[in-house]
Amino acid sequence: MDEYLISSENNEALNKVLHEAVRPLSLDEILGNCLDILLSLSWLSVLPKAGILISNQNQDELELVAERNLGDQITTLCAKVAFGYCLCGRAAATKQTQWASCIDERHEVMFEGIAPHGHYNIPILSGDRVMGVIVLYLPHGAKHQQGEIQFLESVADTLAMVIKLHQQADELKAYTQKLVSHTRELRESRNHFEQEVINRTEDLQQALKAEQEYNTLQKQFLTMASHEFRTPLSIIDMTAQRLLKRHDQMTGEQKVERFSKIRAAAQRITGLIESTLSSAKVEEGKLKYAPIQCDLKSILKDCIETQCEMTTRYDIKSDLAELPDQLLADPGHLEQIFTNLLSNAVKYSPDHKQVDVKGWSDNGYAFVTVEDHGIGIPKDEMPKMFNRFFRTSTAAGIPGTGIGLNLVQKLLEMQGGRISFKSIEGEGSTFTVTFPLTPTGTEALDG
Repeated sequence: MDEYLISSENNEALNKVLHEAVRPLSLDEILGNCLDILLSLSWLSVLPKAGILISNQNQDELELVAERNLGDQITTLCAKVAFGYCLCGRAAATKQTQWASCIDERHEVMFEGIAPHGHYNIPILSGDRVMGVIVLYLPHGAKHQQGEIQFLESVADTLAMVIKLHQQADELKAYTQKLVSHTRELRESRNHFEQEVINRTEDLQQALKAEQEYNTLQKQFLTMASHEFRTPLSIIDMTAQRLLKRHDQMTGEQKVERFSKIRAAAQRITGLIESTLSSAKVEEGKLKYAPIQCDLKSILKDCIETQCEMTTRYDIKSDLAELPDQLLADPGHLEQIFTNLLSNAVKYSPDHKQVDVKGWSDNGYAFVTVEDHGIGIPKDEMPKMFNRFFRTSTAAGIPGTGIGLNLVQKLLEMQGGRISFKSIEGEGSTFTVTFPLTPTGTEALDG
């Protein structure tokens, strides 16, 4: 088949997979539709039989969630597959594609009357984590086709993003439902004791006012979070539709630009989900803290580079030469701390495109400052800056959820650090985070 036609068909298939990601369907339905897309490719030398298995949380077992034409015996025998067992389990355990031209000794799932065939078993990976496995059937005696494997691995990379977004969205949905349930319980409790509250002291009246303020903040958070999700999802949907309709007319550079928009929007959604879930875990006392020796400079540079990729119009200058080479901390927590501070500095400086980052160590502590020249913080609102869901009056019209700085403060406290700031309304803000070079206790190990 002509290479141009193959490339065109591949691009159209990837565009369709991306478009499936934003459809209002369950993950199982989306993965089933993606199998239909793969099986429709005219140049792919596969039989019309395929499946997708998803990994469990413990990363030791796969579950078949979508299939096409596998038959009752296979769907029963392969409903759950342990890592390392048969070709699918081997692909998950080794994190490498498994290819077979026939039924060999690796094919441990057997039954009477099984038809001769070969396999592609493609692991779906997100970093080092196994999200699942794609299994495709080949005609008996099929030859090794490296081009087919490379294309299927690129499809697996796209599916990894789809699976991760849906799993995180499910977690966020569960947390949101818990917030709504909590609010309902508070309201029912208030109604039950309404007569008693009337006769209570001023302290109880203040407690009720605080509850009402908290409920208002929750509603504002849910409204803002909904808006924050819709914006990048709309970007993904519109960009995917343009690719689907006009990909034949686009240059390679234009396609890369569109895919970069989709990736940036997906990163924005992932960041919002991770911050929200981490904030919830902090509130519930369930956030894990796993300190190791970290390269503080490298983590901070990576965060700066990522922010620059997402906001190309901003100039983020850094001076990190005096930071220590190593710091005992949780690298995931450090990434969230710096990502939140850099994102805020850019977001609240719409008219001033320079951000300054400086790091140094002194008297047993490491210090990092992030300085912007933006809208600043009103003096009378400064005491509330680290309250959960709080947003300043100067932030009106700027996207945000009000959980970032509260999360940063909690993450720093877990390892004995702290955060402070100074700000002048209309001139900008400087946030300083401090880390002890020697751990001061085991505050964070309780989580």
